[in-house]
Amino acid sequence: MSQHTVIIIGSGFGGQSAAIALREHGIEDFVILERREFMGGTWLQNTYPGAAVDVQSPLYCLSGEPWDWTQMFAEQQELADYIAMFPGFSFTFRRLTGRFRPEHHAFA
Repeated sequence: MSQHTVIIIGSGFGGQSAAIALREHGIEDFVILERREFMGGTWLQNTYPGAAVDVQSPLYCLSGEPWDWTQMFAEQQELADYIAMFPGFSFTFRRLTGRFRPEHHAFA
């Protein structure tokens, strides 16, 4: 069974942001768990004409990584472009099976 210092649930904007912050603090022993076969979370899963953020685009900026947004409420592709500029993560899809057993602190 693999063990990691940190486990991040979900590969969306928040999960990727957490991974970036860990790397900035010298922590490389982490895993990102994702239920889908691709990374990116809601912004890559839900596509429809006119998809855009519902809060001001600058709130998506990570500290030290400014972006010159083209509009106050960015469309889906612009947010995807912003996220794509961050360091990549190796990603191997593995479907988790079983249930989390809190008494064992593990999936079984």
